[in-house]
Amino acid sequence: MSSEEPQWTHVTTPFGRIRARVTHVRARHRILRLDDGRYAKMVRHSTDPSTHVWTTRNRAVWRHLSRLPHPGLLRVFERVTDDDGDEGFLCEGLRVPQLGAGVHPAARTLGGFLHAARWLAASAGHVHRNGYVHGDITPGNVCFRADGAPVLIDFDTSVKIGRPLRYPGESGEQFMVLTPSCCSPEHVSAEPVFPSSDV
Repeated sequence: MSSEEPQWTHVTTPFGRIRARVTHVRARHRILRLDDGRYAKMVRHSTDPSTHVWTTRNRAVWRHLSRLPHPGLLRVFERVTDDDGDEGFLCEGLRVPQLGAGVHPAARTLGGFLHAARWLAASAGHVHRNGYVHGDITPGNVCFRADGAPVLIDFDTSVKIGRPLRYPGESGEQFMVLTPSCCSPEHVSAEPVFPSSDV
């Protein structure tokens, strides 16, 4: 977190204002930890000239996840705003390291890996059965709850089956840049994606 970033802010929910601490700052979003233990993912309008596109994407992610609840998907709650006017949504806190960090048993043992893989396959299957492609299933987009259950996160690239992976608001032949080692051939060629694109 840069020294210019405020460490504390307030989040306005449908039920009132709650104090929140800034825990992570990225180019296009911030992660806040609320005093009640929940987290919020906020679009940073002040640093992104395409705020409308990212806000649209953030709203779409929230709609997808709120309509497709599953034990293996990130739990989301109310839409919120903060003192800076940034918009986002509340979500569960996942404090256990990501799969890519190599410290969780799923990253160290074959049995742990296979358990996580089966669980994540069921989670991705749930997304696919509901008509969507995740678009960026990578080790870095798998976190774990305190009980060890893997959770698929980061639905910023999620689109309906049969559409190319691109952000709302993009036009022409533009398509998104994703994790190079995990891009599907359909993504690389800007073609429509299908459930197999998540494999």
